[in-house]
Amino acid sequence: MEVVGRTIGAAVNSVAPVGDLTGDGILEFVVGANEQGPHGGFVMVVDGASGEFIREHIGPPHHQIGWWIVKGIGDYDGDGVPDYCTGSHLSGYLNTDGEVWVWSGRSGDQRRSQEMAPRG
Repeated sequence: MEVVGRTIGAAVNSVAPVGDLTGDGILEFVVGANEQGPHGGFVMVVDGASGEFIREHIGPPHHQIGWWIVKGIGDYDGDGVPDYCTGSHLSGYLNTDGEVWVWSGRSGDQRRSQEMAPRG
């Protein structure tokens, strides 16, 4: 997959519309990719009108499996701009069933994270 000015050299696992982050009336989208390495993957936010890269979130060092799921979630933090969540399964060196993060569409700051307990 190629985003204007960047090539994603990893397995794209998930693509989802986020909402209009730039105020131009066109939906932006998030891309979740898995790759080999210490961080396991990344998430990229892409401008829906131009295809240009807006921001990127690199997976934390302990996430060996990568960023699998991305989803637009509406305005979680109430600032008038749509937000999005990302998820990675088998986090913490395989000690949990995964983790979910909520990100601000306006700033890209993390708003919340939740680690999932191991099953049975």
